[in-house]
Amino acid sequence: MSDRACYIQRSDRGARLVRARLLSERSDESWLAPPATDAAGAETSAIDAAQWIRDRLADTRTPKRLDTVCLDVDGAVCSWVKGREADAELIRSAVEGMGAAPAAGEEDGLEHGQAPGIADRLPRLPLEVSYDMLGETDPASRAAVLAAPDAPARLLMDRLDALGIRVERVVTLWHALAEAWDPSARASATDAPNIISTDHPPAAIVAIDHDAARIVWAWAQGGRLLSCGSLRLRRARADTRPAAAEVHEHDIARLAADWLGWSAQTGVCPARVVVVGRASERGLSAGEIGTALTRAWPGALTDLVGCDDAVAETLRRTLDARHINTFKPLTDRPTRAHRSAFRWSALTLLCVAVCVGVLAALLFGRAAGTRDLVAEQRAARTEILSTVDPSLVMDPFPLGAIDAQIAQIERRTGAVREENPRPILAELETLSMVLGAPGVTLSEIEVNDVIVTIKVIVPDVESAEQLYGALRAIGGSDLLWNPWSPTSVRDQIQVTYTARWPQTRANP
Repeated sequence: MSDRACYIQRSDRGARLVRARLLSERSDESWLAPPATDAAGAETSAIDAAQWIRDRLADTRTPKRLDTVCLDVDGAVCSWVKGREADAELIRSAVEGMGAAPAAGEEDGLEHGQAPGIADRLPRLPLEVSYDMLGETDPASRAAVLAAPDAPARLLMDRLDALGIRVERVVTLWHALAEAWDPSARASATDAPNIISTDHPPAAIVAIDHDAARIVWAWAQGGRLLSCGSLRLRRARADTRPAAAEVHEHDIARLAADWLGWSAQTGVCPARVVVVGRASERGLSAGEIGTALTRAWPGALTDLVGCDDAVAETLRRTLDARHINTFKPLTDRPTRAHRSAFRWSALTLLCVAVCVGVLAALLFGRAAGTRDLVAEQRAARTEILSTVDPSLVMDPFPLGAIDAQIAQIERRTGAVREENPRPILAELETLSMVLGAPGVTLSEIEVNDVIVTIKVIVPDVESAEQLYGALRAIGGSDLLWNPWSPTSVRDQIQVTYTARWPQTRANP
């Protein structure tokens, strides 16, 4: 397997990068950051870590791809909000606006938006914290929100992007625990396609992180993170460092108290508990931890997964599991590919704008020619109307005025306007000469001011073609002949010839 997962360990409430672990199925390599006391040192650590990751990926089959970046839980908090207020930007505004002066008419500036308790439960680090909603949001109930300081991770991802390494997704350790150890995650992946619905009860995953001296827990259903949290553990005294963390009875009691609060707020109750990790020589043993959890959370089935490093084992399992969870603020962070797409989109829009500009210039040029033609037509119209009646030059409807004057003259003098009739008699005389040809029998002829229709019977198609050519060759005729259509009648051919008069009538 060539996929790699990078685990980012931080300190100072998530503000400083201290360690990067690159894990695969069979390897575990670490990079330690030098001490940093200012922002410049933090940026240098991110750059060095990205360079180290690139050097390690160079020998793999996918040197330009990193499957997963996982953040530790240092400085991160998971809390609940009202379902109707479950919006990341609304929560950000409420938390970062806690220090703002109260608005007019408000006592403490918190009349709108989130309740004061939200800001008290989430980190107040402007521009350094990202918020992600967990699970499905129901406006009528509580929803879980994850707030994680991610400034070092953003610096690292930007540097990896500059080095040409694509990060497929970013998760927190809580997301990885839900995805790797929730029994229903793998069960839902293997459900038969003809099963419409399957009941996957929620599960609680408890990981013992000896490096950070923490219990890290997550509630999941179908592999999807529902809620999460962590609590500090006491380290055992030892000559070697770092010493293993101790788990005592009161730690299990604190864990159960957290779970009771979450269950009351969200209405979720885990039916199965998975404990991942190992017990230290002091404190509770693995079996005692299971027994304590059974007493603290009765009715739940408890599984114990023994391993020396819960974090490494979790990340290795996520490489082989379905990618269900993501930490959206960092996974959706724009990369070099996004910026390239924006540049190409801008270039495309620029080309379209240039084409539109050229088309507009051509249209304006044609519009100028049209304006000149209209001006010429208006000048000619004015000249013609001036010769007829100068008073008609300014008349908007001169033809109507001319028709009115003609009608007035006709009524006064009794004269009748001479029509220009169709030369029907002349055309009939000409047609009779052609239709009198031998073998041609005239069956019908119709002549009016619009169309001329002739139906004849001829012995064969050749005679019909000769007659059609003779009709079209008549000298002095105004008729415009259409294509003819033959019809078989017994042993003879009946042909219909049609012609139309021209639109402009000829003078008689």
